[in-house]
Amino acid sequence: MTDPEKPIALVDVDGVLARFLDAHLAAVHAVTGRRFFPEDFPGHETFDIIGEAYRDDIEQEWKARGFCESLRPYPGARLGIATLRDVARVRFVTAPVHGPHWHWERTRWLERHVGARPRDIIFAHDKRVIRGDVFVDDNPDHIDSWCEANPSGRAILWTQPYNRSAKLPRNARRSCDWADVVGAARDAAAARP
Repeated sequence: MTDPEKPIALVDVDGVLARFLDAHLAAVHAVTGRRFFPEDFPGHETFDIIGEAYRDDIEQEWKARGFCESLRPYPGARLGIATLRDVARVRFVTAPVHGPHWHWERTRWLERHVGARPRDIIFAHDKRVIRGDVFVDDNPDHIDSWCEANPSGRAILWTQPYNRSAKLPRNARRSCDWADVVGAARDAAAARP
């Protein structure tokens, strides 16, 4: 299958490829002195538990030089993306953080950890407007809005402790297995006219 014939797979970064929550919780501890664990959050929005009063100080930690680039990848992320590239055109859809280092560091992180090319990286707050055949994200709100805007697409909610109770739209399923993502891309390719 030549590249233009391959389906487009949109892959979120934080919570799917990068262990953002680990670094975020370290920043929370540095700012508040309190320790939290992923299981402490029933939903994606951690500030509901941590408290909004700390948001600005914690977000300043995210904007610091080296924060984004220091995120650890999840085991299997590199191989998962490499396998997905065999069957799909992979685009990395990531939320921008307004700070002087984030875009550059996120681009370098993706180049180093999953072999991304800068032209394959899309910075967007509103992911529903990004068109593709398969969408992978850990945020149930992003999955819901993308599925509504892309009813013929296939979405995968990347399973995390904070999204286990999320209800999914009909064109979404949950997984944290790259074989499922590759299978969804193959299904999307087979469904093309």
